[in-house]
Amino acid sequence: MPKLSLARIAPALIGLAAFVAACVVYSTADSAPPPAAPAPVSIALVDIADVLNRSDELKDRNELIKQKVPELENKLKETGDEIDRIENDLKLVIPPSDHAARVEKLSRLNELMAIHKARREAFQRQIDISKGDAITTVYQRAMATIDLFAKREGFDIVLVDDRSIRLPDLGSAVPGMVMQAVEGKRILYAREGVDITDRIVSLLNTEYASRRPSGGAQPAPAPAAPAPR
Repeated sequence: MPKLSLARIAPALIGLAAFVAACVVYSTADSAPPPAAPAPVSIALVDIADVLNRSDELKDRNELIKQKVPELENKLKETGDEIDRIENDLKLVIPPSDHAARVEKLSRLNELMAIHKARREAFQRQIDISKGDAITTVYQRAMATIDLFAKREGFDIVLVDDRSIRLPDLGSAVPGMVMQAVEGKRILYAREGVDITDRIVSLLNTEYASRRPSGGAQPAPAPAAPAPR
């Protein structure tokens, strides 16, 4: 039998070692435990529009805004009455032949009409801003209440419940309107018990009752909104 030299068997030994190493790696990878399943996520739903509509504080704030309307209307009435008087003078009092007096009255009439229009628009904007501020204030309080409640009850995510939004009635909408409603939906299904709207409303109104002003005083300023997590 011919003698085997190291030079002749070395390549074979190297190949065998590589094969064994590959088998070990494959066996180790094959026997590794599967990754742990992600922890379950606890989710709750809140119909935020319903929360705002049932907020006692928002009702009170809107009532305060409504009480300001007569005062604004009285200021509008001042210019409105003067406009009526000038129009009456031009129609019944100042004769067409009194050119100078009519020019003066017409000039004043145009000025008052411009003031009246600007004042009416300013008053409407004031009312709109007040209503917007009221909604923003109560919304911030609702967010703070939801934040505290979710942390206390162990909810990981709280989503807006839009299940009450329905598609347009049959025969009343074009495809674009229907698709807009479909694409705008976020919650397609939720089991019973995940809706915490009633509990949030109760907490929000209870908190407001503890600081509800007497005698029609202005409600306290809104708290800072919770920092996003």
